[in-house]
Amino acid sequence: LEDCLETVVATTKSGSGRRLVWLRWALPLAVVVLVGGALWLRAGTRWHRALDTLNAEPGLVVVNASREWRTWHISGLKDPLAREPAAVLGAAGLVPHALSGHWAPYMSLDSQMVAARARKRLDAIRQSIDSALILFDPGSSALSQGAEDRVRSVAALFRQLDDSVARFNASVGLELSGRTDPTGTDATNHALAQLRVSAVAGRLVKLDIATARIVQNPVATARPLAAEDPQEKAKINRSVSFRVIVSVGSHVPREK
Repeated sequence: LEDCLETVVATTKSGSGRRLVWLRWALPLAVVVLVGGALWLRAGTRWHRALDTLNAEPGLVVVNASREWRTWHISGLKDPLAREPAAVLGAAGLVPHALSGHWAPYMSLDSQMVAARARKRLDAIRQSIDSALILFDPGSSALSQGAEDRVRSVAALFRQLDDSVARFNASVGLELSGRTDPTGTDATNHALAQLRVSAVAGRLVKLDIATARIVQNPVATARPLAAEDPQEKAKINRSVSFRVIVSVGSHVPREK
């Protein structure tokens, strides 16, 4: 009887041990599956968020997209004024380990891109006006033929700029700064600077720029333009320069 009892007890213990062995590998496997599933879901969520973010960005259109374990491949269309796709993803906290793809240029009709192109064009016109310089001979306030042509060009740009900003309920003015070289007395230089400003302003008025749009500022030698060569510095300061003034909130009709 003792032998039979020992045999039964030993057999029972052995069977119970075999039934519990699977727990040794099942539990770690379950943890691995859960962690892997969570990472897979997280990666999928980030991927879809990235695509939605790029498609929502003005000037970007995703055409092809695929992903590998550590690399995203995204291609599409990009307006020249749109942000870089990598910068868009970075700002959203969705930076992949590696990002590749080709973005072909196109002109977006998105309202933000259209407005950005308009602002860029206006800035270019404004810079062209601000960089213009009407030069005079020493001691003279007479406009040469070359100066007449430059004034005509500035007037054309000004009218174009004024028509453009009118869409935004704004208007532009034009400040004229008259300068002289340092020779002569202060009184003589100031009078000459005023004559030069008046000559340019009078020509602008004849070119359909309203007097009310023009601000005359004869600075003479007070704010000289800089140049390394003394002769060049004297030359560019015998001049009238321009500065565009933008007034937002009320458009003033361009009338004399």
